[in-house]
Amino acid sequence: MGWTSWKELATKNEWHPESLKYGGSACYELGVRGKWKHSITVTYVGKTDNLSRRMYKYAQTGSHLERYLRKYWKYGYVLYFRYFPVETEKEAARREKEMLERFGLERYPWNTYLGIN
Repeated sequence: MGWTSWKELATKNEWHPESLKYGGSACYELGVRGKWKHSITVTYVGKTDNLSRRMYKYAQTGSHLERYLRKYWKYGYVLYFRYFPVETEKEAARREKEMLERFGLERYPWNTYLGIN
């Protein structure tokens, strides 16, 4: 299937549960876009065994990225996500590792800040 298109997930005051229709394993990217920008800036790559549940946590509380999300939301940024569906979380972890190796931590600064990899 490949990567989905980017979907809006949350702002400071609202989130979009209608974008959370896939509940399986996936590798995902998070990105942010300000009102004045035309493109999404990719900030994080991750893996999960249940995409809907994982994105819900980001949208509601920021999860382990709360510090970064609150900072961006404060300035009016919107959080986006896209995902690559896979059969198992092990496959998602493999794809996440491939993305980090292929693009480096420069593409995923929130992974760097968190000391991941």
